[in-house]
Amino acid sequence: MATLSRSSHKHPLRRLQFSKMEDGLIALHDTRIQDSSTRPSGVLENSCELTDVQYHPQSDKSFLTTDVRGNVCLRDMRMAFDSGSTDNYDGGRGTVLKYVTSITRRSVSYLVQPEAASLVIGRDGNKFAVNFLNHLPTIYSTADPYPIAVCSGRNLPNGTPVPEGERTYRNACTIKVRSFRQHGAFGGPGLSYDPYYTTGSDDFRSYVWKIPEVAELVEKRRVVNVDDFLSSEFRATIGYASKMTDPSRYIPVELPTPLIRLQGESCVTRWLWILIITAGVERHITVHSPTPAAPNMQFERPAEDVRQQPSNDPQASRRFIRALLDWHSLNEMSEYDSDEERKTIDFFDGVIRENENVNVFTAGMEQELDRSSNSDRD
Repeated sequence: MATLSRSSHKHPLRRLQFSKMEDGLIALHDTRIQDSSTRPSGVLENSCELTDVQYHPQSDKSFLTTDVRGNVCLRDMRMAFDSGSTDNYDGGRGTVLKYVTSITRRSVSYLVQPEAASLVIGRDGNKFAVNFLNHLPTIYSTADPYPIAVCSGRNLPNGTPVPEGERTYRNACTIKVRSFRQHGAFGGPGLSYDPYYTTGSDDFRSYVWKIPEVAELVEKRRVVNVDDFLSSEFRATIGYASKMTDPSRYIPVELPTPLIRLQGESCVTRWLWILIITAGVERHITVHSPTPAAPNMQFERPAEDVRQQPSNDPQASRRFIRALLDWHSLNEMSEYDSDEERKTIDFFDGVIRENENVNVFTAGMEQELDRSSNSDRD
């Protein structure tokens, strides 16, 4: 087994598919080349921190990337890692298609590009999903720059609206804790395609949606001109555009009713039909099954209620501050410790409370201000 050197990087690795880095580098290691394990065959440098990178499952020369500025790009390895290439098409070197991730609505006069936290591609390569901070999981057709669907938790699995005051799908707590990003997974009952998508949420649940066929979603997606988009019919509707001067707004299909809501953790790591494996900030991993038993495993029926978000009282604030001050030690934990796990949970509870009233548009303005100030300092 070869060992991959980190000599080209300055920050922690997050995935070993391509090297995904906070310093904006993707390192390509080709095991057919001598010394590939210690020296990358090629390096792609991005202008900001990369958050995820995935091979296309049906095209061995293609891969997708996401970054903190909300850019989602389909790239070609033959151009991306070619040191002699001067290709700088839109999303950067090797980009063959940049997907539209910027959003707007009737009440604002600007575009917001939410941070793309992670992505996952279906096994047939025809669709992929992006988890955005302060926004909904968004489904794209690989061949289409505009999204075709968004997954929300407006309804319960039985189709009735979520009761007023009950928390539902949200992805905001990772906005200031980038080491803990929500990930999703496609899955299905052993088919050649993945008809279901699952991801975690800040309400301590995991959600599963059934995703219609790509062609059906493309047909149902609405494309309206700007004047119509500004009418009262679209008062609360989010539309996609590459720039404000575009004549049209693309409105993907909303999938408001999840097939399943799982209680427990905030991050889905893997989905193996008929098992779903989830993990959150706690120090355990949970395996979910629709049946009481599976080979070599017995399952107990879990409680349907989830842990309630603690109220913003002085005691909760003190626990958050204590956890915040001890965050450095939390990162260095090597053994299970119930007190340290309690501090981790207290920390994330505080982050969730801090971002409780943040929406994708107010958060987007803050991110733009941060980027502007960083550019001025540079």
